[in-house]
Parts: sequence; structure tokens; C-alpha cells
Amino acid sequence: MDDELCKGQEISQSFLTAIEGSRIAVVVFSQNYASSKWCLEELVKILECKESRHQLVLPIFYKVEPAEDVRMVGIWGIGGIGKTTIAKAIHNSIAHEFDVNCYLANVREESIPYGGLVKLQNILLSKIPGGKDVKVTNVDEGIALIKEFLSHKRVLLVLDDVDQLNQLNKLGGGHDWFGLKSRVIITTRDTHLLYAHQVKLIYKVKELCLEEACELFISWNGQLANRELVDYENCFEQIAPELQCVVQYAQGLPLALTVLRSLLRGRSIDEWQVVFDGYKKVPNKEIQDILKLSFEALEDPVKEVFLDIACFFKGRNKDYVVQALEGSDIKPKFAITVLVEKARS
Repeated sequence: MDDELCKGQEISQSFLTAIEGSRIAVVVFSQNYASSKWCLEELVKILECKESRHQLVLPIFYKVEPAEDVRMVGIWGIGGIGKTTIAKAIHNSIAHEFDVNCYLANVREESIPYGGLVKLQNILLSKIPGGKDVKVTNVDEGIALIKEFLSHKRVLLVLDDVDQLNQLNKLGGGHDWFGLKSRVIITTRDTHLLYAHQVKLIYKVKELCLEEACELFISWNGQLANRELVDYENCFEQIAPELQCVVQYAQGLPLALTVLRSLLRGRSIDEWQVVFDGYKKVPNKEIQDILKLSFEALEDPVKEVFLDIACFFKGRNKDYVVQALEGSDIKPKFAITVLVEKARS
């Protein structure tokens, strides 16, 4: 137990490191557990360790009964931050506890073609025992059958990369769609969708700090992993300048570290330097394409405010930016709110 933590502080890296180093995690669910940001962050870390390190997790319910109702949980953050990885880890660790489990990947992309939502509804229906022959031809029929077949079953449903409220309405519906103790997990770049769908539990995925990014990149690289690092919390100061460039360029995004790992593997340090000299002029396309999706989804006035901030007001506080842009035709306050909701600010 970390007795030095004070209310309102960020959970310390040392505390997360302690979770990683534990063989057994005892999770005590109290009445206010779900309302605590710390507790949710700890739980996500524990579930990650259960998946990656085979950590034993023991739940204890203190003055509460195991939840009987349907819970919807949102996982929110920018592209490449690890929302899908977290959702997969949770799904894989608890799927066996449910009557029906379904992981619907790439909902945004799969919904674009004509009939895309119907296709996703059919995938969900196919997960019902004996439901492989059930096929629907329109979304309304799909909604009716999902409610009919799943309203009395304990369901685990993951909706990955949602970007439209319509997708939630057609696939995740309401609490009455699923039986008691069901769980619906939604990953998205837009927190407003979660509020609009009345999702109460929302976890924001944060960028990795320099030490975390350093540790992750080193763990992926066998050659670097063989080096003796005395203190992982201070490993950033212990590594070569070339590796510092990698970690700083990734800016805490696990996806960026993954791309750079593939790109740099097997190359010499001199070649690393050439690569990053090039990125100072032209950013890595694979990383840019992922991040660009969020920008392209913005309305034109919001894009304009985003570009103004990026080009002219980076580092300025909100009030200064609003005052500077108020004389234009755009509505800066609303635009900034939208950017925050979409994890762009």
C-alpha cells in the first residue's frame, strides 16, 4: 500500500511498477470503487498484467454484491494510444465467464460500406449458441433479434473504434438488450459519444511517460534488453542519445513505438540517425495516417481552430486562445470543447 499518495494526485509510476512486479493481485471492490480514477487505472494495469504476465487476480467484494446489472464502460483516447490493446486484454481475460462473448473490431471502418452495420449485427448474432444460421438483412431486424436472443443471457460485447452514435444505437443499444451481469466495452476517440449513449464509466488512456516508453521499447529489443539497467524509473537518462530520440519522437504513443521498432530493427545506430534526420523534415507516414483519421473526422470550423492552435498558439492557455479567435467567424469555445472531447487537445 502506498500511504504517501494524496487525494487528487496522479497515481505514481512506482505504484504501477509494483503491480507489474506482483504475482498475485487482490482487487477489493467497495461501494465507491467505480467512481475512483485511481482504482480504475489500477484495475486496467492489473488486467494488462493478468494477460501479459499471467498474474493471478483475486476479486473481493466489500459491502457490495457482485454487480447484477448491465454495465457499459468506455475506453477513450487518441489514435495509437492503446485502447484496442486494453480492450483485447480485458476481453481475453474474462470472456470465459459469459454465456456469449463477441469482439467487434474496427467498427468505424466496417460500418462505412453499405450494409456494414448489418454485417456486424450478423457477427454478433453468430456468437449465440446455435445462432450461426441466423441472418438479418436490415438493421431494424437485427436490433429485434439481438434483443430477443440476448436479453436473458450474460453477454460480453466489445465495440472497438466507434466514431458514430448510430453505431452504438444499432450494436450496443440499451441496458435492456442484454441479460444481468452483462458488460459492454466501447473504445472510441470521441468521449461525447460515450456521454450521449449514457455511458457512466469512462477510462481515459494516457500517453506513456518517458520511462514507460523507454522500458517498453527496450523490452521489445533483445539486444537492448540484455543491457543491465539499474533503475527503470530513471532508465531514460541511462540510455544512448539515439534511443532517447526514438522515445521522444514517439511522444508516448505505443503505436509509434511499434512502428519505429519494426523500422529500426536490424539497422545500425548510424542508420537510426539518418532515419530521424529525415523525420525532422517529413514525419513517418504510417504514424501520420493513424493520427490524421481524427483530424479528418472534424467539422471544417473545428479543423480551422485546431490548425490555428497548432500553428500559432501552441503552449498558450485556453483563455488566451479564445480571446484571440473570438473576432473571427468561428466559435472558438465550442471548437475547443469538441477538440477536448475527441482527445485532440
